[in-house]
Amino acid sequence: CVADRRFPAHKVVLASASTYFASLFDPSNDGDRIEMVDMTSITCCPLVTNAILDFVYTSQVQLNGKYVSEALSVKTWLISFSAWVM
Repeated sequence: CVADRRFPAHKVVLASASTYFASLFDPSNDGDRIEMVDMTSITCCPLVTNAILDFVYTSQVQLNGKYVSEALSVKTWLISFSAWVM
């Protein structure tokens, strides 16, 4: 969740796209029991979170120039993609 807004997503999809989520959801650390992740400390913008999830699921992103800097910062924190195209 970000700013009290929930973003449903599949753990396996997040873990395959992000080293952060892969370690968070690792079953050897009881990560398979996690039901919700509060990402407010990483980003406070639901629009950015939605754009990143869209990219994870579709390999496409549409984002207003105002939020590109924050999206790239969050991407660096969460996701290690071989190709990140905006």
